[in-house]
Amino acid sequence: IRVFEEFPSFLDDIKIINRNNNDYSIRLIDESLDSNVIGNQIVSVYIYDFTNEQTIYLSKTVEVVDDSPPVIKGDNILMINDFDLKEDLFHHFDILDNYDENPQVIYKYYDQNKNALNDFNEFYEYLKYHLIGYIEVRAIDSSHNESEIFVQEVKINDTHTPVLEYEESINILDT
Repeated sequence: IRVFEEFPSFLDDIKIINRNNNDYSIRLIDESLDSNVIGNQIVSVYIYDFTNEQTIYLSKTVEVVDDSPPVIKGDNILMINDFDLKEDLFHHFDILDNYDENPQVIYKYYDQNKNALNDFNEFYEYLKYHLIGYIEVRAIDSSHNESEIFVQEVKINDTHTPVLEYEESINILDT
């Protein structure tokens, strides 16, 4: 059963083939089943046979699973003016999961040629001198469902005018 779904009527799954409907009674013993909790739960029922005055107990294990992966939302392109480049401008993604409040988030960083960089610090330093980089984001929830990979292109808007250094005179020696 998927997490948050309603449990089926387990009583409908039980068929007594050698009695009429009025000859027995079926009851759920424990009605504390919770589809909001992932894991195994035990469904127990008892069947009372009026004909021979016997009670039969049946139990069944039901597993509640989370099979929905997290979803990542964010801007596909992040534009930053070079003079505004600050560490806190990055990692603004919405990571949504149906069960886990805080799924594990994994970031990878790439240069403009999509070569991997070691970590965020290297990526940040790289962007000080380059105009394009990429952040790859994926999320994994506690049930090991993995999101689709989200890639954000980071573009640096170069607003600084170039500084030219030159010699005021050129000396040519003729020998």
